[in-house]
Amino acid sequence: MLHFDERTTSMDEPKAPADRTTVSVGKLRMPIDKLKMIIGSSLIVSLLLYVVGIKFVLVATCVAAGVVLLPPVAVMRSLVGRLFLSVFVLMGVFQASATIQFFAFPSTGFAASAAITTVIYLVAALLTDRTTDDVRDLVTRFASRHDVPGAVVAAIFLVPFVPFLIGNDTVARVAQIGGGQAVDSTNHFANIAQMMSGQHWVYAVGNYYPKSFHIVTAFLQDALFVPQISMSWRGAVLVYIGQYLVFGVLLAGALGYFASAVFAAVAQRYPIARPGLLLSAVGLAVGAAAGPFLLWSFVHQGFLNYYYVMATILLAFTALMTGSKERLFSTLSLYLVLTFGAAMSWPLLIPVLLATPFVLMCQRSYLDLLRAMPKRHLLGVAVLVVVQFIPIGLQLRYGGSDNGVNALGGLTTFRPLSLLLGALIVFGLAVNKNIDRDSRDKSIALVLPLLTFIALLAVMQLFLTGEVRYYVIKTAFLLEAVNIVILSCVVAVVLSQMDLGAVGRFFAAAITPAVAIFALFAVGANPLSDLRNLFRTEANQVKPDFYDADLALYARLGEAGRVDGFNTTLLHYNPLNDTYGAHMQTARWANMMQYDGGREDGLALYCQVMQYSKFGFGSVNDSEDMQREMVQGIKDCAQVSKDLGREHIILTDPASEQRIRDEFGDVATIVTHETRIENDGE
Repeated sequence: MLHFDERTTSMDEPKAPADRTTVSVGKLRMPIDKLKMIIGSSLIVSLLLYVVGIKFVLVATCVAAGVVLLPPVAVMRSLVGRLFLSVFVLMGVFQASATIQFFAFPSTGFAASAAITTVIYLVAALLTDRTTDDVRDLVTRFASRHDVPGAVVAAIFLVPFVPFLIGNDTVARVAQIGGGQAVDSTNHFANIAQMMSGQHWVYAVGNYYPKSFHIVTAFLQDALFVPQISMSWRGAVLVYIGQYLVFGVLLAGALGYFASAVFAAVAQRYPIARPGLLLSAVGLAVGAAAGPFLLWSFVHQGFLNYYYVMATILLAFTALMTGSKERLFSTLSLYLVLTFGAAMSWPLLIPVLLATPFVLMCQRSYLDLLRAMPKRHLLGVAVLVVVQFIPIGLQLRYGGSDNGVNALGGLTTFRPLSLLLGALIVFGLAVNKNIDRDSRDKSIALVLPLLTFIALLAVMQLFLTGEVRYYVIKTAFLLEAVNIVILSCVVAVVLSQMDLGAVGRFFAAAITPAVAIFALFAVGANPLSDLRNLFRTEANQVKPDFYDADLALYARLGEAGRVDGFNTTLLHYNPLNDTYGAHMQTARWANMMQYDGGREDGLALYCQVMQYSKFGFGSVNDSEDMQREMVQGIKDCAQVSKDLGREHIILTDPASEQRIRDEFGDVATIVTHETRIENDGE
């Protein structure tokens, strides 16, 4: 039988050793022991070091403090698991600090938000009843079998990128990805650069996009020696792909821990032989299904922030799934801290994230626990619930009319069978009497609100617009992730009761769910289209004209130090219809690798955005008016570069060189695929 170990003391069950000093503030009594003194002094010292420029110590101290202070999560009892959880809590806390900074100290930098973060951790250390003995119970070992599924999913995610990281063509391979990604990819890189440069939010009415993920990523990069805005072109390219690999691994880990939680809940009343081996099979099944449909697809779509959003929500679900009724306050607090971080980047999910605990709390046993909860705990939960609405307030205050849920975007394929699978899962959980009541209620509370929300939005859009659009499709990815995990765990538990032998059960549990998911998602459009576009060369995917040659030329210019902000333009001439055209995402991506987030680069970026809207991914309006606008726009961008003291470069093919030189030679430097580039960057 599998069971959760719930021995550890938490905020809900305080111990009272005799060797403590107790400080009273009004009616609040706060015991102070050696552990709290160590945490408090470490936080203060690390903040002082941050102020003088030694920044990484504060991040490490906050993560270590989280390992000690966070409530127990049954499947994250190893040091690896608690470190993983603590990183996400730090990201959520820092977003709360950035929010306070925005309202109270809007012109300050990272030092202010770091100070606010330190204060939050100090308050948590004072209020949390934790002793050295508690820490020994919290962290039972360095790693456990519950860490394995996430490691397996992460390994599957990383496999296609291994060739990118070895050999001498790393930059060229990354350029192949960046040059064909959706525009979201460069937008996220730009937003991180802006947050690293300004070190605070700058929101304006009608020009709003949530930048919570970007500011916390910028803060961590700044503290951990990854100065994106001041790196060489090659260095920035490596940071660019590194961001996707890091956040992809984090989502993979979150999928693994959620799978461990679901597996333990489903298997509680079944005798499981070799549970560690079966958990590894679950990891393989989840990785095989989530890899092509979520993890790799997100790279092509440029969904860098959505890796974080989904990972954070899955960890929140894990905490709720494994939390005991005796620790209701600490479980709800951890859940709401995590969901706040996700909601600040994806406000659309706030109704679902609040509905999940609400559905659970409607159970009589939980209502009785809420009534018996101390008033200070109820107040704390109420405050955490209220702050969940901050993202909605920011959206209403600064969002424009074009930010509605019906907005168009790069996603056009909705997989309705994921709704059917979700409904079947809810039904199966509801009628399965072999799952204990509490685990069954929690599982339904996780799936049902999400399923209902997405179904209602899909029906609304089908009625109003005739199609399911970007935001609903993207939100449905979370339901797909939950479905993949639950299906994999249920199949594994069912197979564990069959006489197949250990090896037979392992392979059946690893393969069956992935095949079922692929069959469901393959109905309609090609489910691997994003994967084909991501690895164009390997998939023999048709590329835009001059795609490889343009990227190779950009790599040479970049490594020579001649790409400086947005000082380059890509352009080709078609003599058959006397028009100019280009796959402008290539130029946008290559220029973005030297974007510093400052005002000057912003001017050049804005000018090129106007060109990007005309060219996009190579689709060209060949009307005479549009062509004239495009020619004048490029000349205007060249003038911006000149005003900023920069060389403006137009990249083209040899056959187009003379025509482009005749048109733009007086305002820009013309280089072709055959031009020799001096390595000025050395």
